[in-house]
Order: sequence, then C-alpha cells, then structure tokens
Amino acid sequence: MDPYGPPPGSPDGFGSPAAASPTDADLGIPALDAPPRMDGAEAFAVGRALGNGIAALKRAPGPMMVAGFLMALLDGSNSGNFNMPGGGEQPPPRWEDDPYYSELVDAVGAPVRAAVTDLSGQDPFGPAASWLQVEPDVAALAALGVGVIVCVLVIVILFWIARSFIEPGVIRLHSHILQTAEQQTFNVIFSGSDRFVHMLLWDLLAGVIMLGALFVAFLPAILFAVAAGLGDTSVLVWPGLIVSIVLMLVALFYVGLGLSLGAHAVTLEERSPIDALKRSWRLAHGNRLALFIFFFVVALFQLAAVIVGILLCCIGLLATIPAARAVSDFATTEAFLMLTRGRDISDYWKLWELRAEGVV
Repeated sequence: MDPYGPPPGSPDGFGSPAAASPTDADLGIPALDAPPRMDGAEAFAVGRALGNGIAALKRAPGPMMVAGFLMALLDGSNSGNFNMPGGGEQPPPRWEDDPYYSELVDAVGAPVRAAVTDLSGQDPFGPAASWLQVEPDVAALAALGVGVIVCVLVIVILFWIARSFIEPGVIRLHSHILQTAEQQTFNVIFSGSDRFVHMLLWDLLAGVIMLGALFVAFLPAILFAVAAGLGDTSVLVWPGLIVSIVLMLVALFYVGLGLSLGAHAVTLEERSPIDALKRSWRLAHGNRLALFIFFFVVALFQLAAVIVGILLCCIGLLATIPAARAVSDFATTEAFLMLTRGRDISDYWKLWELRAEGVV
C-alpha cells in the first residue's frame, strides 16, 4: 500500500478513519464517467481554496515552500513566443550587406572559429562554409546558434522530465497535509515515482493537444499573410491576425480548461494518460466558467506575489513566488478533491478541523 496514499476506512479512501463504515458505493476511485459530486462553482470557490492553501502553508511551511519552489522552477521551461510574419516585400539582408550582422559575425563568429581552431588544430568551419556558400566566420556563428538551440531543447526536456517526476508527489503532499495536517512531510514530495511515466505521457499528450489547438487557431493569420504576400498588399494581414487572436483565446479557454485537471486525475485517481484526458474533459464539462474564474483569480494572486517580491528589492521573489505557487497548487488539489469526492470528504480532513479550531 502506498504510504502516502489514502488510508483505508474512509469515504472514497481519503481522510482519517471514518467513525462509521462507508458503503461499498462510497469506496474506491470514481468511475471514469462519474459526474462531479459537487457543483463546480462551489468546489472551486477561490476564497475558500486559497484560504486553506494559506493555512496549509502556515501549518507545514517547509514542505510547502520546497514544493512551491520546485514547481515554480520547473515550470520556467514552459514558455514560448509566437511571431506574426510580416508583409515580406523585401528579402532579408545578406550578412555582408547589413552592418549589424557584419559586426555580429566579427564580434562572435570570428572568436568562436578561432577558439575551435586552436582547440582542434584545424578549421572545421571551412568545409561547412564551402557547402553553405558563406564565409567561415558566418558558419561558426551559425554553428554557435544551433548549439545554443540544442542546449535549450535539452534543458527543456530535462525540466519536463523532472517536473513529471515531482508533480505527482507535490499533489500527494497536498492531499496528505489535508488528511493529517502533519508538519514534516518532505519525503512525500518525492513519492510520485510510481506515477512518473503516466505523468510524463500525460504532459506530452496535453502539450500536443494544446499546441495543435493553437496551431489551428493560428492558421487564419498564416493564410491571410500568404494571401497578402501573393497580392503584394498588407491589408489582409490584420484581419487574419484578429481572427487568430480570437481563436487562440477560445482555444486557451475551451481546450486549456478541458485539460486543466488531468494531472490530478493521473495522480489522485491513478488514471492512464488517455483516461485522464477523458476524466478531465468530463469534469470540465459545464464547469469551464467556474474553472476560468478560479484560475484567473489564482493568476492574479501569483502576480500580486511577484509584485510584492519586486518591491522587496527583488530578493523577496525567492520567498513570495514559491509561497504563492504552493498556495495556488494546494488550492487546486483541494478543489479537485471537493469536485470529485463531495463535501463529505472534508469531514476527514485534519487541516480543516484545526483551522475551524483556530489552530492555523
């Protein structure tokens, strides 16, 4: 039995041992198509959820801060930029025709070529330059750029793998603190190895779906830009951009919120990635507005933490960002459990009991 999983003898297998034996219908993981046990707006009441997240941070500051720091750090790789293509009337400048690029080649490309040549005893950029029909210094600069891109991709992949290992343990930490209100639970953070592969595949599946939705949303901008280039006019670029922005917002709202509960389904309900997708989509059905309000307010809460950290001479960010992330993640886990298990599950949460008594 998982030492950090739900103890036996409680509704849905969560919480402290129940005073009365639950019925068979109350035990076990909810069915894949089981409807929510609570209204989404009530389960994701942001004031209650964040309030209990703050209580958890006060009760177990060490584990919560470590979990918040790790998740904030590992989420740093989840970023990207989308650039709208321009009219394209003029071809890009050649290296030797643009002073900025010439200076860049002289300042970066030439030293890189010289350093590699000194280390290897030969100039490896000569053959590449001949094949690419560019100057050797330009080839050296291009090789450096490719190397940087490869390094960034490797770092992103490593962060993704580390995040997939840590996230199940962090979610279990939230459930564990809710159940027991224990203060020293650092080992729970690293207890998710049994869900690592499932979380890794879930993150990949969710990422592919989200990128696919955003690509479809961006298609009008691409098509309008191509039409503008063929027609030698930039008038069509703006309608395509506006349509794509609207579609991207729709994709972020509908698809993004439909995927937002998958990680918790993988961890707390031990779903496979495909089942987690179905489960998350089922739970989000009819609750997207409540989920949007919840995550929007949570984002504002995290933004406020960043502002406070900056006002504290930026050093405060080392405390405010992990704290805000820990509270926000805890609130999401609690809301998920309320949505899928119902209000009765809170009768077995020691943290709620201590908070009602004014201990935290």
